Parts: sequence; C-alpha cells; structure tokens
Amino acid sequence: MNAAVIGDGNLQMNVALPFYAAHWNLVLGLNESFMAEVDHRARECDLTSYIDEHLQFPPQTKLFRQLIWQNDSWAAEQCGMAIYLKAAAELVNPCFNVYHITNFCPWPS
Repeated sequence: MNAAVIGDGNLQMNVALPFYAAHWNLVLGLNESFMAEVDHRARECDLTSYIDEHLQFPPQTKLFRQLIWQNDSWAAEQCGMAIYLKAAAELVNPCFNVYHITNFCPWPS
C-alpha cells in the first residue's frame, strides 16, 4: 500500500475525514448520534469553513492557513478526527481496514 500523504499529514487527514465518514457512512455503519457529534466537532474545530475556504475552485487564497488548534494539545485531541473515527469504525467492524473500508471479518461457516 502507498499512503499518499503530500504535505502536512495532520492537516490532510483531519480536515477530510468528517466529510469522508459522512459520505461513506452506509459502508462504515456509524450511528446517527455519533455522526452528529462528528459534524459538531467539524464545525467547532473550523474544519467545515476550512473546506469551504480552501477546497474549491478557484481558491480564495493562495496559501493554506494552519488550523487554529494544531499547536494546542487539548484542542488537537478534541479536533483530531483520524484516531476518533478509526476507533469508532473498529467498534462497528473489528476488522476495519483504513485502506479498504469494505473489508469485514469473515463470517463463521
């Protein structure tokens, strides 16, 4: 597998994951209350406005700004989506594979 992270991995993973999880939730199987919490965190942590500002064409600015919470360990724990979402996906599916989200545990025969 090739993990194609180009640039700031913290920024790249945390900004995209809430929207990725919402798009693929029929496969991931995360419950409604958890997804509402993810949406709330994305708004509170400035991820939604970051997407609106930087990931559109034409871009509003030339340079990507740093997320306001990246240098704050408490805020990074609250706003860091990678570990939070991966842990939730593994509760629903213990065989969750971040590189192939449709993998499931084998069914007993």
